Amino acid sequence: MERSIQRDFDGMPSVTIDEPRTTRTPAGLTFVVGAANMPVSKYLSIKNVLLQMDHVVVRLFVNVARPIRNNHRTKADNIHRMFQELKTEYRVERYNIVGHSIGGKIALLVAALHNQDHSLRAIVALDPCDQSPTEFTNKTQGAKNLDLMSSDVDISLTHTGSGFFIKKEHSAEVIHRFNRSKFKLVKHYGAAHMAYCDEEEGKMSWKGLMDMVEKVNDDKDPEKDKFAKKDALELISVKCNSNMAQKATRKLKKGTKGVMKEVTGIFNDIEDDAKGISKSFTTKMAAANFMSKLK
Repeated sequence: MERSIQRDFDGMPSVTIDEPRTTRTPAGLTFVVGAANMPVSKYLSIKNVLLQMDHVVVRLFVNVARPIRNNHRTKADNIHRMFQELKTEYRVERYNIVGHSIGGKIALLVAALHNQDHSLRAIVALDPCDQSPTEFTNKTQGAKNLDLMSSDVDISLTHTGSGFFIKKEHSAEVIHRFNRSKFKLVKHYGAAHMAYCDEEEGKMSWKGLMDMVEKVNDDKDPEKDKFAKKDALELISVKCNSNMAQKATRKLKKGTKGVMKEVTGIFNDIEDDAKGISKSFTTKMAAANFMSKLK
C-alpha cells in the first residue's frame, strides 16, 4: 500500500517521500517542488498522478527565507544530492522534476548546473518565475544567462501571464523566448498563477489569499483555472512517464531495424540480378566463341 514518510537530508529537513503501492522496483522517481512557502499539501493532485504511474514522489517545501544567500541555487544542489542518495535505495537511474512558480525556476537550475551525469530526464515547470535573482532572462548588456540550450533534459513550461508579483520580463514566456528551439511552451492564459494548487475546503490558505489578490488585480475565470490544472496533470503524466519514453524508443529502434532489413533486401536483390546478368553475359560470350571456332 502507498505510504508517506518524513526524512531529513543535509540542507533539506522534513522532506515528504510518497511511495507507490507496488512491491516491485518503482517505475520512476519525481521531485515536486512547490511555490515559495507553499505547503506540500497543496500538490496532492500532482502527487496522486505520479503515484498512479508507480513513481516515488519527493515533495519539497521551498522556504525562501533560508538560506538567506544563494537560496535557489542551494536548493537545486540539494535536489541533485538527494537523488544521489535515493537512486540506490529505490533502484532508479534517472529522475524528473515538477516545479511550480519559483519551484519551476529551481528545477531549471538543476538542469543548468547539476546534470553532468545526465540523470535528470524531464522537467515540467508550471508557470515558473525567474526572479530574486534573475538567472535565465537577463537583458542587461553584458549580463550572462545560464545555459539551457545545451541541456539534454526534456523541458516543458506552462504560462498563465498572471501572478501579481511576477514581472512579465521574467515569466515563463520570456524564459521560452531565450530558449525557443529547446522548450515546449503550453499557454494557459486567463488562469491564475495558483491554478495548479489544490483547494482546502473551509480554510483560509496561502493559495486562497493569493487567489483573492489575483482576482482583485485581474478578473480570472474559474473555468480556465480548472482547465489549466487538468491540462497540467495530463502534461505531467506524459512527460514523467518513463515507460512511454522507453516504448517510443523501442518502437523507433524496431522501425529502424525494419528499414535496414528492407534496404539490405534491396541490395541483395541487386546483387543477385548483377550475378544473373554476369552469368548470362559469360554464357553468351562462351557460345559466341564456340561458334567462331566452328567457322
